[in-house]
Amino acid sequence: MRIYLVIVLMFIPALLSAGDKKLTFEQALMYGQPRLTKSMDKFLTWVDDESFLMRRSYDGKKELIKYDAESGEEVILMKDYNDNKKTIDSKAPISLLYSDRKLWEKCRARLIEAAAKNQFATPHFTKTTKFIESIIYEQAYQIKLVDGNENYGMGEVVPVSLGEIYDDNSTASPDGIKVAYTRNNDLYYFDLESGKEHRLTTDGNDSLMNGYASWIYYEEILGRGSKYKAFWWSPDSKKIAYLKTDDSPVPLFPLVKTSGRSREVEWQRYPKAGDPNPSVSMWVVNLETGENVRMKTDPSKDEYICFPFWDDKSESFYFQKMNRGQDRLEIIRGDQKTGEIKRVAKILQNSWVEFFDQVTTLPGDEGFLFVNDLHGWRSIIHLSREGELKRITDQRWPIEEILGYDEKEKRIYFHGTGENTTEQHLFSVGLDGQNLKKLTTERGYHECELSTGFTYMVDTYSSVDHPKKRYLVNLNTGDKKFLSTSATEHFEDYDLGKVEMFEIPTKDGYNLKALWTLPPDFDPDKKYPIVFSVYGGPSVGIVKNRFRNRRGLFRDYYMAQEGIIVISVDNRGAGHHGKKASSEMHRNLGYYEMHDLFEAVDYVKKKGFIDTTKIGIIGGSYGGYVALMALTYGADYFTHGIAKYSVTDWKNYDNVYTERYMDMPKENKSGYELANVCNYVEKFEGNLLITHGTMDDNVHIHHTYEFIDAMELMGKNFELMIYPNERHGIRARHSHSMKLYMDFWFRHFFGKELEW
Repeated sequence: MRIYLVIVLMFIPALLSAGDKKLTFEQALMYGQPRLTKSMDKFLTWVDDESFLMRRSYDGKKELIKYDAESGEEVILMKDYNDNKKTIDSKAPISLLYSDRKLWEKCRARLIEAAAKNQFATPHFTKTTKFIESIIYEQAYQIKLVDGNENYGMGEVVPVSLGEIYDDNSTASPDGIKVAYTRNNDLYYFDLESGKEHRLTTDGNDSLMNGYASWIYYEEILGRGSKYKAFWWSPDSKKIAYLKTDDSPVPLFPLVKTSGRSREVEWQRYPKAGDPNPSVSMWVVNLETGENVRMKTDPSKDEYICFPFWDDKSESFYFQKMNRGQDRLEIIRGDQKTGEIKRVAKILQNSWVEFFDQVTTLPGDEGFLFVNDLHGWRSIIHLSREGELKRITDQRWPIEEILGYDEKEKRIYFHGTGENTTEQHLFSVGLDGQNLKKLTTERGYHECELSTGFTYMVDTYSSVDHPKKRYLVNLNTGDKKFLSTSATEHFEDYDLGKVEMFEIPTKDGYNLKALWTLPPDFDPDKKYPIVFSVYGGPSVGIVKNRFRNRRGLFRDYYMAQEGIIVISVDNRGAGHHGKKASSEMHRNLGYYEMHDLFEAVDYVKKKGFIDTTKIGIIGGSYGGYVALMALTYGADYFTHGIAKYSVTDWKNYDNVYTERYMDMPKENKSGYELANVCNYVEKFEGNLLITHGTMDDNVHIHHTYEFIDAMELMGKNFELMIYPNERHGIRARHSHSMKLYMDFWFRHFFGKELEW
């Protein structure tokens, strides 16, 4: 008995210390050790129905790995393949990584054939095929060929010059034989077989762009992931559709670099609300003939043109155009030889419409699939080749994206939230809309990658209190195999705050999704400061049942550990309640964001453990706008706030985003006045920190200048931190900004400073 007692006593200190460690601020920023989470192997693409590629990073090096789904075998295709990228001009490199099985096989066959003909003097390419698993990867203007021998390192270099590629928007053709890209606002392609570059347009200049997007299209229509790419390959790789953009009507805005003895000015074409737009037309170039054909849209009309698509045989060509008011979308069929056009479908909404930016082309005459909210919820829409629109799914929750279409089974695979709109799951449904199936079961947020034959998926999921885990799942049997996790062995050692998800009812019938992080030693009899972390823009929710350690890292856990409750609440327009709820924000930005936040503040006050003298708010961009409105218009509810790179007057923000929700200033004068933060500075009486980067090309620092000018004229006191040469969001000085924000809360809530 004495021996057992001694053993128990020996382990008591370890048991008591397990899970009771506290985060340091450096750990919260992921700068301190030990880390609680780590980067996982990056999934790249499925090669076929049985194997996929992933990238593994360690000790500053990278490996490209092929994983066999059935056996679990890993084969290293490339070692240290990114090392010398550091020496390349950042504007130059491009990557060609093929996710389409047919394209992959064509590339593989072409490389094997070339090796068999001894075109490449490399010891690793043989006339047999069993050792060759090929991928094309470009570095330093050269194509590198890599085989599957695990002892093989960087691979031999095939001297194929791609010329001076200045724009990082290069895109491989579907057949894998060509690469299209832009340079100096002209469109080019490079033929990998002939080794020759072909110039497709010749009239590009500083304001006339071929295949290269204007800033407003890049930011608000194509998306930042486009990298200014405004061209699209046809499925047969014989044609390229592209936008020709005349940006000269758009006003110039100066961005001033603050470094150096002399100040350098960067001029940006930036159309504010009500300003002229670039003139845009849709073109198709035939690579075999070199002929460029313009689709005959009316250049006198003020409209947006984008997102072309073809049928699977590249015979029928379509594109989309939207009016300036953004409440009418038309699908246009264009003749690729004459440029003649015909409208095949029209969509109208009372508030705003969205482009069909995700197109899934069905085989033969089956048409196309889109995700759109034209029926009130983001649903899967079928478009026939003749223009008939039909809703396939009839659900009252959002569908996020289509992942694939199984031709054999005629089933569509997609991500959607399901009934709990804070989650994301994998679903499938028949092309006829029947037999909807939910294929993931664990509560949380699933990001699924499907094999080419829909036999397997790689499922990466997490929840608010569990870091990411990745599994390989057999969709036919349901068998799962654990692959990796982002949690380190230290995660369980720390006493992190408790994350809870709940709903806040409003008086007019909405249940707002909410999430907060409570202190680890939470005591309902104590009083705690609370900070609302917000965004607030239409159709963008931030309350998700997934682990939050990205840009904010472990900030919320650290603040909770130090005695500050952090809460996020999605307003009615965030996407959880369908388009009808989001449309309440139309022509009325600012009002419902505040209305719903006020109800949330009243709700948490009733809990009894909130220090009502310390109700803070923090947000950036649109969230910065909401934070400033909360401290001025909502001064009766909020006492402290941090506003980062904030919109202050919607008349000064870009026209595509602003007019989508507010219409033009001349059409909605009262709405713009009511939404202007500067009109409420007289009410301000709390504590406020404002930050902004001087080179912000999205929300110009001019917004902050106008607001602080109004504050100073009213005799209001505030704190200000300017970040020289920073763009939208603080990147190079991220650590400084995070320390600044935390110090603000510590000083004003606890009367102490954060130790820097």
